[in-house]
Amino acid sequence: MIWSLLAPLWQAIKAPRVLAGIAGLLIVAGLLIAVSQYRSRVHELEALRKADAASVAKAQIEARAKAYAQKQAVEAKYRAIAERTDHEYQEQLADARTAADRYIAAHRVRSQASQGGSGGPGAAPDDRGAGLPQDLPADAVMVSASDVQACTGAVAYALKARDAFLSAAQASLSKDN
Repeated sequence: MIWSLLAPLWQAIKAPRVLAGIAGLLIVAGLLIAVSQYRSRVHELEALRKADAASVAKAQIEARAKAYAQKQAVEAKYRAIAERTDHEYQEQLADARTAADRYIAAHRVRSQASQGGSGGPGAAPDDRGAGLPQDLPADAVMVSASDVQACTGAVAYALKARDAFLSAAQASLSKDN
């Protein structure tokens, strides 16, 4: 029964023109499907590219933030080291100046007049003391006290800088190993 209904249709389809038309329609349909698939794939790839670009941008921002935080931490560490070193230097400078003051007091060049002497066998004929010039500073220690202080400060600073450098170098070497 079904065959009897489909038989005339089959006879009409078997005609060469109809078969060519159907083949053409199938080719066009296939091309439309392929183009549709291609366009959807292009859109998928474009969406993936945009997502990748967004994730790369996000990763770059995160990397910059992390690098900035690390830089700030290192700078804070070095700032703390510098402050500690400066504090230690100020303490050492105060100690060094106290020691220099003691040295100046103990080794000051004094005339006999300032020592309560009245000129004795070593006194100069003009009563200035034991051959000391009149313009000699009262705190003379072969150099003036301010020169001793300046030298003391420079030496204390240099020693502290040397200690800081050696500590940093040692820390850097132990970090690398």
